[in-house]
Amino acid sequence: MSSAPDPSSSLSPAAATSNTMVGLLNRTFAAPIKTFSNPNKGSPIKAPRSKSFGGSTYERSKSYERHVTGEGDKAVQQFMRVSATTRAIMTGNYLQIDEKDVEEVLKSWQSKGGTHTISELNYENMGFGNEDARLLAKLIKPSQVSNICVLRLTKNNLQGDSLKIILKAMRSSATITHLDLSVNNIGDKDAKHVAKMLAQNNVLQYLDLSNNLITGAGGKDIAKALEGNTALRRLFIQRNNLMAKGGAAFAKMLEHNKTIQHVDLGFNRLLLEGITVLAKALKRNRGLESLGVDLNEIGVEGALMFSDALRVNMALTHVYMPRNNIGDQGVVWLSAALKDNSTVRFLDLEGNSIGSRGNTEGTEALAAMLRVNTTLRVLGLTANPIGDEGSLAIADALRVNTTLEKLILTNCNITLRGIESFSTCLKSNKSLQYLSLAENMHLGTEGHRLLADALRENHALKGLLLDYNVDDWQRLYNSIENSLARNHIRQRVKYATACRILFVARVLLNGRPLSYGRPSWESTRTERARASVRLRRSRNLADLPFEVHEAIFRAMDVEHLLTLAEVRHIAHFATKKDTLRAGVSRGAFLEITLGSYFATHDATADGADGLRKRLGDARRSGY
Repeated sequence: MSSAPDPSSSLSPAAATSNTMVGLLNRTFAAPIKTFSNPNKGSPIKAPRSKSFGGSTYERSKSYERHVTGEGDKAVQQFMRVSATTRAIMTGNYLQIDEKDVEEVLKSWQSKGGTHTISELNYENMGFGNEDARLLAKLIKPSQVSNICVLRLTKNNLQGDSLKIILKAMRSSATITHLDLSVNNIGDKDAKHVAKMLAQNNVLQYLDLSNNLITGAGGKDIAKALEGNTALRRLFIQRNNLMAKGGAAFAKMLEHNKTIQHVDLGFNRLLLEGITVLAKALKRNRGLESLGVDLNEIGVEGALMFSDALRVNMALTHVYMPRNNIGDQGVVWLSAALKDNSTVRFLDLEGNSIGSRGNTEGTEALAAMLRVNTTLRVLGLTANPIGDEGSLAIADALRVNTTLEKLILTNCNITLRGIESFSTCLKSNKSLQYLSLAENMHLGTEGHRLLADALRENHALKGLLLDYNVDDWQRLYNSIENSLARNHIRQRVKYATACRILFVARVLLNGRPLSYGRPSWESTRTERARASVRLRRSRNLADLPFEVHEAIFRAMDVEHLLTLAEVRHIAHFATKKDTLRAGVSRGAFLEITLGSYFATHDATADGADGLRKRLGDARRSGY
């Protein structure tokens, strides 16, 4: 009677390999599979046998027996489900879970006393739908088990029902203190839901509504809700379209709300009408510490109104007024108010046409203020054409001022003459810690030398920004940096490709058994096979024409980084038996196959961290 044919004889090497691995896995995990099988569906599980250790005998405890029954199986399955659901929640992959999964996670958290590892959810650009919003609402609403403090939902196109569902849950949330709803196309109808949430929530401290579609009507609803809210500390509502109506609503809010500390109303076209009522509110408010009104077209008259408020208000510490076209006259009024103000520490006047047409009235007023003001710590004058005359006035004031710590003069049309005044000032100034002179194109080599000489005597300055000060320097540096980074990546890919080809070449050219071991990163030797399939002599891969081998090797180089000669060098290296010994290093392999330059300058020796360090050293040394 003829024996049955061997099924593996008709299989390809890859299929035979797969069958062998399956057999190994089955034998390896046979015992655990039986242990956790349901006793009702198979043979009953035998009672545990006693084991002897050093002459003493012990029986397995009953607590252990429960893990080899259906109850233990259920516990393991529940743990796996909860873990998978938790991972989906952390990554925002709500498509993989349902309401039942969320309930199971909440029960698990509750069984642990209401604590868990998730304190922050970052769901940026996830495309939340109504079902996703319902699951999220179910997660954040029960404050007795959830300790999520930060919820970021930016760029999710949240509007309509999805936003309503989340905000309704936020009304009763007792843990979330930070909510980011920026860039979500939130309009006036949606703003009503935001207002309802703010009227009931007494925990939220940070709310970001920037870059949405809220107009004066929606802003009025939000401001009305904030009149009685005592929890919120920071509100960002810039880049909407509040206009003067919205500005008036928030001004009224500031008259009643004494706890909010930061409000950013930038880029809302408040105009003179809106800034006028806002300035009046600031005279009565004693709680607001930081206010942003950039890009609101307030003009010179708006600067006058704001200056009057600063004479009275003794709470504001940070004032942001970039790009409002207040001009030199507006700066004169602000400077006069700041002479008597003892609270403002940060003043940003970027892009306000200070010094236009050679006018020095504004910078002279700032200089006079700096001589007497001992409170201001940061002054930003970026993109104001103050020129050399303006810089001379400010530098002269810094010889007297002993409190200003940061001065930003980026893109201010300062040339060598202005730098001379600052270099002289730096030799005596002991308070300035950061100075930005970036994007002043005409400093030249002499300007940099003057600053370097001044720093030999100055021991206070910790930061000096000089980017873009010589035409094309930054562009040239960026080009060099990009090239170095590109070469670093190419070398890593080329080395990894060479190692992969070497490993495959040893199998193909030597007829070696297929290996499931991974090649060592530190060596060119093939790891000992954990399981292998002996190829039949008639199907030995080494018998294939070398042209086929070469085609396989070339196909593995998907980035086309290796030349034909280098591929052949690798193949030759693979056929030499002496290269299998432990003493053959990767450096020797690279030197023989890819050339001594690549082996000597291996970028993988210190990795990406080393590259970043070298680039940082190059930047600090002046490129």
